[in-house]
Amino acid sequence: MACEIRMIGTLSDGRKIHLIKIIAENGTYAEFSDFGAMVVSIFVKDGFGNISDVIAGFDTVKGLEEDTASMGKTVGRVANRISEKGINFDGKHFDITKNINGEFTLHGNHEYSNAVWNFKT
Repeated sequence: MACEIRMIGTLSDGRKIHLIKIIAENGTYAEFSDFGAMVVSIFVKDGFGNISDVIAGFDTVKGLEEDTASMGKTVGRVANRISEKGINFDGKHFDITKNINGEFTLHGNHEYSNAVWNFKT
């Protein structure tokens, strides 16, 4: 297995974005971005041996940054919605910031999906 890393551009705020490519011995590979800890592409062989990308997504840093559907991104502490006043866990109440019209939390406020993550090879 091999790993390649390259810078693919910068976000509008100047943060540099990288693509991490992990290549299997059979030629298939997956690509991840440090922006949003995102799955960018997964190239696998079909029944005829052709390698194709099976992930829907974006081909540019601008597309990654402007995505509002969190395609391939790490969505945060929760995936889905938390409504009302927060959550109760183990007898304790936890208030959660409402990030959609002040009514509910969707995907943990997007701190994870819009972060530039550190990576190690």
